Amino acid sequence: MSSLPIKVLLISMPDTVIGFNIAARLPNLGLVSIAANCHSNECEIKVLDLVLCRHAVLKCLKKALDKIKPEIVGISCMIFQYKTARNIAKWIKEKYNRNITIVFGGYFPTVGFEYFGPYLSESENKIVDLKDHLNENPWCDFIVRGEGEVTFKEFIHEYINDKNYSKVLGLSWRDEKGIFHHNLPRSNVDLNTLKLPDRNARLIKSGFHNAGKPGDLIETSRGCTNMCKFCSIACMYGRTVRYYDLDRVINEIKSLKKAGVKSILFIDDNITINPERFELLCDRIIKEKLKMEYHVQASVAGLLARSSLIPKMKKAGFSIVFFGIENADPRNLKFFRKSIPVKKIKYLVDQLHKNGMLTFGGFILGNPEDDLKSFEYNFKFAKYLNLDIPAWQIITPFPKTETREELIQQNLITNLNDFSKYDGLHANVKTKYLDSKTMDRELIRLYARYYTPQWFIRRLFMPRLWKFFPYTIHVGLKFAKYVLPAWKTLISALKSKSEKERIKKENIVIDFFNSVRKFRDKIIEF
Repeated sequence: MSSLPIKVLLISMPDTVIGFNIAARLPNLGLVSIAANCHSNECEIKVLDLVLCRHAVLKCLKKALDKIKPEIVGISCMIFQYKTARNIAKWIKEKYNRNITIVFGGYFPTVGFEYFGPYLSESENKIVDLKDHLNENPWCDFIVRGEGEVTFKEFIHEYINDKNYSKVLGLSWRDEKGIFHHNLPRSNVDLNTLKLPDRNARLIKSGFHNAGKPGDLIETSRGCTNMCKFCSIACMYGRTVRYYDLDRVINEIKSLKKAGVKSILFIDDNITINPERFELLCDRIIKEKLKMEYHVQASVAGLLARSSLIPKMKKAGFSIVFFGIENADPRNLKFFRKSIPVKKIKYLVDQLHKNGMLTFGGFILGNPEDDLKSFEYNFKFAKYLNLDIPAWQIITPFPKTETREELIQQNLITNLNDFSKYDGLHANVKTKYLDSKTMDRELIRLYARYYTPQWFIRRLFMPRLWKFFPYTIHVGLKFAKYVLPAWKTLISALKSKSEKERIKKENIVIDFFNSVRKFRDKIIEF
């Protein structure tokens, strides 16, 4: 038996989606929840958020390892972060200390555990090896699949005692021959049995921000019952939704406010699945005088389900609302298995603006029937809605989703397994009319045409954005320094009468934005 408690370091990745890292730098909530729910007499857990160390990943990582001297390192990653996570595991094992036990967890390890290496298929009674050298992970010893609080706690208990890993639901473990064994999945956790996240476990406690103000995250529920076939949330929780008790949520808000947090992002997968409960949360925030800046992601239908909800959101302090529009083309809504009347979306945007909230609408392009007209249609729709921040993405064929299977059958996926590009801003698919390269170019054109200097200047004079004024100026200076030259070149290209000159100028802009993508990757390479 090992001496108790053992030292554990949990790490979140530095990779962010381009653009989001400008709007916010936020910590990982899941890791501090795991830290709170393990037995303190069995392990001492510290959490390292590498999102604040993007330009010095190895230096920051080595400093933490030297300080903590962990016996176990847990690495959490989303799908597009897996390349970085894999490199970190490799560096730890090959360059730092090969005796450290490496545990992977998070979205990609949950949905893509088969990629990590050869595994025993119980149903077929044989060894399966995908032979995917891009994703196999010989540096990983264990995988925590699904929610980590209970699985990781039970894993630690077995690690320091009997090492009977086969009994831990939701755990994958590698045997002495290098073969993975994937235990049965764990049922969804009763959220009200979980303790409040232990944010004191963070090694870095300051520097996180949400639109320029000290920020943090809270979840009031997990899961979503919607049937969107492109979404990977169902791979984590199934088509279910579970709720924390509102008293717990209010207590967590109080603790963050006391700690100096001034802006909170609610990370529920869909907080408006139950609009009545969301309104009750607003009522509680108002009653407890906990008004601060709140940001939320929600659905169009949920936000409009109760006429009293949006005014109460304003009164409670909600200032940024993200909602999925997905696509304005009726053909694509059918493909997405969605139906959102155009007039309702316009009414929602107008109501949010009327109540002083910034609107952030998400679009998904690159669907099987899309052509250049589809891109233009969705651009004009964003203009018609007068969205403050439209976010266009190319549909991503996430593992284990219905969309991936459909696109494979139609031979429309152009990048099956390089998951570092699965961030929505790379075209990993083609359509019946457009190739991946063309969609990459068109996506950049949409952003450059919408986010113009005029767009920025207009919003400086909008009252709903005055609360963000200092940070807006900060972003504006970044915009002027890095984006404006590329924007001017692209607009010049769009106006060019010579096809040859237009293509030449467009390529300059495409190269610029691709260099931004490469820079994001470069700062986290080893």
